[in-house]
Amino acid sequence: MDAPLIRLMDVKEALLTNHWLFDGSHKFADIKGAATSNILLHNNILKGATVTTAADVPTGTVQL
Repeated sequence: MDAPLIRLMDVKEALLTNHWLFDGSHKFADIKGAATSNILLHNNILKGATVTTAADVPTGTVQL
């Protein structure tokens, strides 16, 4: 199973910076929750990894 490095649920005001994945990982973050707001992913080394944002997360909330 390839679990994400980070899971966020209804998180407000988060800065995720300077992360990298373990070898063989393909999922960086899984972000969920209608109350989620102002999430910024900055300067991460993702090498093609995915960031999954659930349908209930408000549009424009997550900035890559």
